[in-house]
Amino acid sequence: MVGHALHSPSTRYTILECIGEGKFGKVAKCRAHNSSKLVAVKILKQKYFQNMEAAGKT
Repeated sequence: MVGHALHSPSTRYTILECIGEGKFGKVAKCRAHNSSKLVAVKILKQKYFQNMEAAGKT
């Protein structure tokens, strides 16, 4: 996970470290490529993301 890139419609992030984990997924400390800002990103487990997508919540 650490060192991998995440993509969103507006920016890319590099995962720096995992800072938490819970029932729904992990929280990672990331750096945004376009601004170099540090952000926290929640990475949902696949089964929860699929449920949200089916309910139209993404």
